Amino acid sequence: TNAAIHGLDDSVKTVTDSIQAQTKTVTDLGSEQSKVTKEISKALSTQNSQQKDANTTLAEQKKIMQEQETEIKKVTKAVDAQTGVLQKNAGGWKMLMTGFAIKFASEIVDGFKSIISTGLEASRVYEDMSARLTPLVGDLETAQKTFWSLNGLEDETATATDKLAKAFVDLGNNGLTNSNEQLKTYATIAHGTGRDINTLTDAVIAFSQGSTKALRQFGITAKDNGDTISLTYKGSTTEIEKNSKALDEYLSNLARNNFDGVLETKLNTVSAATGRLDNAWGTFCTRLMQSNGGFGELIIMGNDFLANTLNGISEWLDDPAVIEWFHNLAKTVRETFEGIRTAWEGVKDFFRDTLELIGVEMKDGTGNWKLFFSNFFQFAQIGLLELSQKVGELWDNTIGYLNAIGEGIGTSLSGGTFSEGFDF
Repeated sequence: TNAAIHGLDDSVKTVTDSIQAQTKTVTDLGSEQSKVTKEISKALSTQNSQQKDANTTLAEQKKIMQEQETEIKKVTKAVDAQTGVLQKNAGGWKMLMTGFAIKFASEIVDGFKSIISTGLEASRVYEDMSARLTPLVGDLETAQKTFWSLNGLEDETATATDKLAKAFVDLGNNGLTNSNEQLKTYATIAHGTGRDINTLTDAVIAFSQGSTKALRQFGITAKDNGDTISLTYKGSTTEIEKNSKALDEYLSNLARNNFDGVLETKLNTVSAATGRLDNAWGTFCTRLMQSNGGFGELIIMGNDFLANTLNGISEWLDDPAVIEWFHNLAKTVRETFEGIRTAWEGVKDFFRDTLELIGVEMKDGTGNWKLFFSNFFQFAQIGLLELSQKVGELWDNTIGYLNAIGEGIGTSLSGGTFSEGFDF
């Protein structure tokens, strides 16, 4: 029995140990599971925290994006407004530039017209002055050489060639010194006093004739001493003999002592430079258009041809046959329009009669309307036919007259008379 009990105890102990071992294993597993659960919970908590942070960050980013979108809309609106301003300004600038281009083109055209006019005027001055110089110098060839000498002096004195030529002629015709050197002296004093060279030469001519009053325009006063005369300029008095040579010497000294540098200053101005350019262009045009073999000969031939043609037409218009033709043409036109007016009056009467007929018989039904339209179309056909016939007659007569004029002109140009060729 003891042995059995002892064996049973051993069996129970074995089972108990086994249960304890299993319990420990379960306990250990529970501890591990609890630990894992805690770790999972911690991980989930961390993940939740991170998710909350991410959501917060996303919310903040969304807010920032909304604010950026608002700012972008403001910028876009501002850009649109600025674009509108730029487009408006661009339209204004476009109109301004278009106007400027038109004005610029107009100024260019006006400039060319001015240049051409200057050239033609220079050529006219050359021909006019050459003719005026001829009696003084003796012949046309010498006159032309004198003109070109004065033309070169223009660039040295900033004085127009026509003024220099006038001074040269006026002085020469009064037996006074008219050399280029003396003219240069006069130009210097004229520029220095703001006067015209021709006014000064007129004063010199007046002095040679016994009058000193004109010199006052240049600040020079005179006192007659009998055989001599005292000339005063800005308080400085000089006594000279009463002759033109003495006056020329006085004026030369006056230009040298009181107006030194005036001419050089004048030559360095824009107006003087422009004058030199105009003079160069005028010289070019004058050389080009000289009648002795130059381009001017073609212009002379063309102008003479046009003049002769106009004179021929004027004589042609005085021809009795032409006068009769114009009379017949006027008569034909008058009769044609009278015929058109008569035809129109007849058409109006026909139309009025048709309406009166319809007005009387309107009660007879729609047959009257058929009669009306039938008569109306007849009226239109007859009226247009008569009108076209009258216009055709006028046209045929006009063509006939024009052909007759052509024949008359052709005959007159061939050496015959207009009336020989004019047959209508």
